[in-house]
Amino acid sequence: MRGLRCRTLSGIEAVFRANRFVFCLGTIESSRFFLQPRSYGLLWNSSGLLGKHFQDHIDCNAAVVEPINQSLFHQSFDNIFSRGFKYHPKLRLSPSAQAENGLLNVAATVSFVSDADETLGQLKNTAKNLLRGRAREVSLSDLAFAVRNLPLLTRQVVRYSLQHRAYNPSEAKILLRVHCEQEPTSRSTITLSETRDCLGLFRTRLDWKISEKELATIRHYVEVARQSLSRLARIVPDPDLIVDSPAFLSRCDDSNHHMGGMRMSTSRDTGIVDPNLRLYGLDNTYICSGAVFPTSGFSNPTHTLLALAIRLSEHLSHA
Repeated sequence: MRGLRCRTLSGIEAVFRANRFVFCLGTIESSRFFLQPRSYGLLWNSSGLLGKHFQDHIDCNAAVVEPINQSLFHQSFDNIFSRGFKYHPKLRLSPSAQAENGLLNVAATVSFVSDADETLGQLKNTAKNLLRGRAREVSLSDLAFAVRNLPLLTRQVVRYSLQHRAYNPSEAKILLRVHCEQEPTSRSTITLSETRDCLGLFRTRLDWKISEKELATIRHYVEVARQSLSRLARIVPDPDLIVDSPAFLSRCDDSNHHMGGMRMSTSRDTGIVDPNLRLYGLDNTYICSGAVFPTSGFSNPTHTLLALAIRLSEHLSHA
């Protein structure tokens, strides 16, 4: 690549020339940009995998949790506050169990849902401002609201100040919120639609699918959690998950953790970029995006992407 023509939304155009180019776009936007038809063809897509194997983390409430020992349960799973950080306990399937059963990466958090959540949120902001010496940010209406809910505020402040834990009401409904990896060869795809945006580029069509292996991983995980936590709580799986009902699929969410579509690989026959993130077909063009992830794991991808950015900067500085 010798130059890149760019245009602003107001119509101003410019051509940028450089020895090397790095595209730092969102996952879907990366595939969208490089899928745009060009007169010289898509040199980087000899594998035919551009836009293929899109992945996101599947989030779902897979079971209801009924604590046997309330105090011990909350001590184990309420959020922890330490040195200015909040820690959210997670339960992950061990690598050995995953390998033994041929499953995907999967983990879960315990989610507390209460009718008092909105009230607790408003009280939390008031208490936080007071504890941090920001009394000027507390209005008279905030104080009046706190007085009306003084018992709840007291429990919240004591739990936070003395025990460094989040406060969850005893009557809160507790759910096992599962976060599951998608298959590295996910059937989900990013393609171009027939409509164009204001810059003349074709818009994106995303087809996101959840596979049976992903559902099987979630089902197995819930069973392992049921057995492992039996002394602490009763885990009641969602009936629709157990019988493989389509109703369960309708309650599965994505995590906005977009990955894949421009797979990293050691061969241009099986990927779009090489291990140094260089675009196959162009010697001086690199992709720094979640789009290059060949697999997605179960956890947030941000730090992995930051690590890739650092690694790419080091590679370019020595190239």
